[in-house]
Amino acid sequence: MVNLTLGLIIAVVAGLMFAAGTILQKKGASALPPIESQTGRQNVRNFLSNGTWLLGIVLTTAQWYVSLLAMPLLPLSLFSSLMGLNLIILVVFSRTTLKESVRRSEIAGVAAVIVGTAALGFRAHRLEARISLAEMTAFFSRPRALAYTLLLLTGVIAALVYGRARQRVRGDVVYGLAAGFLLALGQIYSKAFMSGFGGPGLAAAARTLSWWSFLLLLAIGNLGNMVAIQFGFQKGKAVVAASLAQVVGAAGGILGGVVILGEWSGLGSAMIALKVAAVVAVLAGVVLLSRSSEALVFRKRS
Repeated sequence: MVNLTLGLIIAVVAGLMFAAGTILQKKGASALPPIESQTGRQNVRNFLSNGTWLLGIVLTTAQWYVSLLAMPLLPLSLFSSLMGLNLIILVVFSRTTLKESVRRSEIAGVAAVIVGTAALGFRAHRLEARISLAEMTAFFSRPRALAYTLLLLTGVIAALVYGRARQRVRGDVVYGLAAGFLLALGQIYSKAFMSGFGGPGLAAAARTLSWWSFLLLLAIGNLGNMVAIQFGFQKGKAVVAASLAQVVGAAGGILGGVVILGEWSGLGSAMIALKVAAVVAVLAGVVLLSRSSEALVFRKRS
């Protein structure tokens, strides 16, 4: 239980950073010229010269590094569900700043995430044990791990290709879906990457090809998610893009822990049913909270 408690404390700290960074990042990105109307150099200059966006991206990037510390301490399925905790903190943070009342839907979202996360953590396997790099390499060498990774990448490509082929498709939907698949990929391979910091140590991990492949896919997932969500913010409603990214990312991460790491193996049918119900509760809560938090961000901007 020590690892669980420490992991949850770290997650709360990361959530506070996420809340502040998200508000600043979205406010800054929405004030910039459309990405597609600028050259690559102009986009870089526009974003880096916007102090609000820059501070937001620094906070959200730092939040990611902080959250990495919680990954070895928690099962992936539980860690992914904590995305809802970030949204709870964002809603509280925004409400405190804007002095607005809390909606019933927000109360329902908070309750769903708390109950669902608690259920996912109940009798979670490998709660106290860190997974070594050798074990992680074995997990990710299995055909189902490779197939799941390809499924996530295919989801990204399919969303983008379909969006370009169908000009009338909403950009917030296309880029929200792509960002969600990339977010799930980043979470899964962040978990794998962090296994290199235990056991024999980082020097030994750096001599392992699998550890570098984990780092590559981690970077593709997290950086790709950041880029895709910026397009989503400018191409449509941020509430749609962010909601899809959060829900798909949470679902993909939770399912990755089950499929790749076998985090529900050995559980009875009743316990598995409880876990499935918990996932549904968390995703429902994420939908409610993400819609609310996005509305708050844009009311604050105006």
